[in-house]
Amino acid sequence: MPTPTADRSRASKPWPQLILVALVGVGAAWAWATGRLSAIDLPLIRAWVDSAGPWAPVAYVVAFGLLQPVGVSAHLFLVAAGVVWNTPSALIVSQLGLLVSSATSYGAGRAMAPDSLRARMPARLRAMEDRLKAGGVMAVIAVRIPFFSFFVASAFMGALRVPLRTYLLGSFLGMLPVGVVEVLMAHELAERFGGL
Repeated sequence: MPTPTADRSRASKPWPQLILVALVGVGAAWAWATGRLSAIDLPLIRAWVDSAGPWAPVAYVVAFGLLQPVGVSAHLFLVAAGVVWNTPSALIVSQLGLLVSSATSYGAGRAMAPDSLRARMPARLRAMEDRLKAGGVMAVIAVRIPFFSFFVASAFMGALRVPLRTYLLGSFLGMLPVGVVEVLMAHELAERFGGL
């Protein structure tokens, strides 16, 4: 039975996030109103990325694969790809980044749930594991559509031992629509508004 203190702490948890969102919003409004956003030189950023040659997409995919599972939003990486690269390149590197980050999260889930721990799984989780495995790619797509690249969903599928090939194909297909739309929107907005 929850204690009154636990209920109060749960109820007060959204405040730090709301304050952070408000501060970011105020900061963005200030930067726009004072002209600070014009300091972002998109052509210069694109030239820097181009000068990095093939290492720029490699660095992007590695950063996406390692940082997204620890909390950096996948949406940030998708928007960055759409802003920096041309559309075909942005779509390719962003989808590779999504797959690498998903594989990283999946691997973490597999590592965190060794067979000894899995033997103690409640019957409900074992039934869910059976449904995910039996449903194959379509089951993974069904998880990916609402949860996109959410670390917990990826790690959970790794812990449940969904076959890697099934997981990667289902993840690719399930995350593709959102990934494509975000990259295209970011690219279009960057082209329309120039230096952001």
